[in-house]
Amino acid sequence: QSLTLYYTLTRLGYPVMIHFGVRKGKEELRGHSWVTVKGMSMAEGGESSAYRIVYSYASDQPGSALSMTEKFGLKAKLF
Repeated sequence: QSLTLYYTLTRLGYPVMIHFGVRKGKEELRGHSWVTVKGMSMAEGGESSAYRIVYSYASDQPGSALSMTEKFGLKAKLF
């Protein structure tokens, strides 16, 4: 899900970062990935704070996010 979200938001022109993290469970190591735009987590319920970031990758998009209105002339914004 996070790769699809990263891909889509990057193509829409948002300055996106994807993060990959791990945390130790009772008997296993768990992995998770999530997407942020300007430090705000997209499509997350706060679960990412439990994970230690091991790698982050930023898109090469400009620093200012474009709303869907600016991009497509739609009335609704993405967030």
